[in-house]
Amino acid sequence: MIGFKEDKQPEKSIRTMMTISDVARIFNVHTSTIRRWSEQGMIKSYSVGPRGALRFLREDVAVAYLDRAIQRYLKDISA
Repeated sequence: MIGFKEDKQPEKSIRTMMTISDVARIFNVHTSTIRRWSEQGMIKSYSVGPRGALRFLREDVAVAYLDRAIQRYLKDISA
């Protein structure tokens, strides 16, 4: 998956961004997996607030989801 981690807050409002739990539910994985993907640059994330909580833009989550689905499809047809 293509992606990168950003430390700056994007121009969009934090309220419209997704939490780690939101993203984990979409991918049907544990929250630790989302943190790892973020650290590895597999999904773009933003650090927000004084504690540096990770947040995700819906558009970035959609791109990562589609990329993962395509990779799974390609893996299935090559097997």
